[in-house]
Amino acid sequence: MLDLIYTRNCIQSVISEYAQRRANQKDVEVQTICDVEHDHYQLLYMGWEGYKRIFYPIVHIDIQGDKVWIQHNITEELIADDLMNLGVDRHDIVLGLHHPSMRQYTDFSVV
Repeated sequence: MLDLIYTRNCIQSVISEYAQRRANQKDVEVQTICDVEHDHYQLLYMGWEGYKRIFYPIVHIDIQGDKVWIQHNITEELIADDLMNLGVDRHDIVLGLHHPSMRQYTDFSVV
């Protein structure tokens, strides 16, 4: 069974660590958004690149029921591995960014 408080802390720790590694961008702010009440966690870029507006999510993780759903990840980071290194069980992680028909081929939960 998922330890909700511990898992929330793990997700926040991973996202904060990712943000710190990316924080040195000139005109682009790296934001972490942690909605603990609804269990939505994001890392996003926001700012300007010349005249082009930058606003997009880099990572999105949800806790739904008793599973951690990795919904979006456009980094080279292995979020699931980082969460497992902190003690989150692989059977509690769903790779929501993969189509449901493909999840059976991973070592993670399918739902």
